[in-house]
Amino acid sequence: MGLMFGSSSNDDTYNISAHHNLLTHNFRRNPLAQMGGTLDFVNNVIYNWGDYTWSGYVSWIDNNTKLNYVGNYVKPGPESNRSKSAVDVDNSRSTSQIAVYVEGNLSHHRTSYDLPEWYVVHPTDTNYIVENMFSAPTVTKLTADHAYKQVLNNAGAIIPERDTVDIYAVQSVMDSTAGIINNPSEFGGYPDYAPGTPPVDTDQDGMPDQWENENGLVLDNYDANDRDLDPNYDNVEVYINSLIPDPFVVKPAGVKDAINVKPENLKLFQNYPNPFNPSTNIAYSIDKSGLVELEIYNINGEKIKSLDNSFKSSGNYFVIWDGTNEIGQTVSSGVYLYRLTTSGEMTSRKMLFLK
Repeated sequence: MGLMFGSSSNDDTYNISAHHNLLTHNFRRNPLAQMGGTLDFVNNVIYNWGDYTWSGYVSWIDNNTKLNYVGNYVKPGPESNRSKSAVDVDNSRSTSQIAVYVEGNLSHHRTSYDLPEWYVVHPTDTNYIVENMFSAPTVTKLTADHAYKQVLNNAGAIIPERDTVDIYAVQSVMDSTAGIINNPSEFGGYPDYAPGTPPVDTDQDGMPDQWENENGLVLDNYDANDRDLDPNYDNVEVYINSLIPDPFVVKPAGVKDAINVKPENLKLFQNYPNPFNPSTNIAYSIDKSGLVELEIYNINGEKIKSLDNSFKSSGNYFVIWDGTNEIGQTVSSGVYLYRLTTSGEMTSRKMLFLK
């Protein structure tokens, strides 16, 4: 059925961020929003919506609803009704204060960035478009085509490995094939995982004692729903987000990850020469096929340049960085990070550029 925010019976759902999700093979709710407050819908991939619904159906029911629709990739499939727009408003409901902000989306109606932004909105609903984005928690926003690759690389249950159902879902998007799944058994079913030993949790609030200690929380106090670590998220949400470090979420200063994920599928070698000027070699290896991203960041975490963003077979690779940013300007002297991401795993190293 897809993704639904709120309900048709009330409007007490407020301020939700939905980013970097894959919505595929859903006849309805891609997504459906019936809520108050702000929905920050950023860098999601929508594929093969059905013939009986809107591709990005937005149904608002109160007078204070706001939508950020930014950097999403809307891709039709064999079962999609291509006449439907990425964003539609249900005009049968209260619509007097609906507001929609759109930026940087790609869809079957907006196939390139030089086309008008409003092309993703149904022509009869463009009067709801506003000029300024609504306030929402900070999320690193990618271009829609970049988000498409990143979402497919990380979608589904990928730790310790992506199961057969999720492999099918992702591959069908890449290959533009149909595939409404009626039962997971059609594709081998869900894998069996050996049970593990749960971590000690004295107050049974869903956060292990060790993690609470490291982040200054009280062990004998049920504080899962407090917001001591981040004003935008409950403590237990901060913990869950820390289980697998998320490159898209700006983490509160001082919050430590619950685990340190050691990449097993990839190796990133120290660049050579280092320090360097004017260029350096970066080598890496992957032991299974997948989408690969190699990116350069400055010490403040700002992306400087993408060196690789493509599907690769297992093997050894190297690229050359010439010390320039995305527009060809030579960067300043200093420490830079180069980060490799593939198959849900990520690793990085530091290097020094000298002029």
